[in-house]
Amino acid sequence: MRKKIIVILLLPVLILVTFCAMKTFGLLRSSGSATGSLITAEWSVSRNQSESTDSIEVIPEMSTDTYTLTVTSSSEVDVTYAVIINNLPTGVVVKFGDEANYRTPTNGTVRIDNAGTINYNDAVKTKTHTITFRATSSAQTVSDREIDIDVLFKQTL
Repeated sequence: MRKKIIVILLLPVLILVTFCAMKTFGLLRSSGSATGSLITAEWSVSRNQSESTDSIEVIPEMSTDTYTLTVTSSSEVDVTYAVIINNLPTGVVVKFGDEANYRTPTNGTVRIDNAGTINYNDAVKTKTHTITFRATSSAQTVSDREIDIDVLFKQTL
């Protein structure tokens, strides 16, 4: 008797669930297609190393040295870029372009976000930046150390 009551109570619920499931799956019964064309823009950016010297030398509290960074975009879109300088010795600070103040590295890295923009319709598609290095009095003496200068390009909308 008890099993009969359970079956009678569950039967309407089972029918309702089956009906709802069929309606849910029924939404996917049609399809369509379309054709068209897509115009793509050329993406071409670079960092020109050949226009700069490969070494820097700074003496704590006495001299600075500069590095010329040249970036080029012949893309058909606007680009912005960031400059990341890695592996700086302790006590070496960096000034980017016409900035008034030197940047102190964090864990040997200086990141210059929004270092520049090159628009697709600019007449001059090359930007040149001077990076100035200065050693503070607490700088460690190092030689033959590679400093990485990376440029990250990003398309702007």
